[in-house]
Amino acid sequence: MEFNEAYDELKQSGTFKEWQKKNSKSYLAHFFAQLDVQLMPLNWEIGYYDAAKDLITTFAVNEQIAINP
Repeated sequence: MEFNEAYDELKQSGTFKEWQKKNSKSYLAHFFAQLDVQLMPLNWEIGYYDAAKDLITTFAVNEQIAINP
């Protein structure tokens, strides 16, 4: 999956929408992908930064969306 597909999947997920309601000031900070032997992305991690709390929340985008505070 390409990064734009992973990002679209994240934005459409209920997990992200619920989190975003409570963290509206957080902004997109990073994309990270694990690569296979042919250098194709396997799993994406998408991070959001909250400057007021000085925290990054990372979402693992696979078959399901997982949140890692």
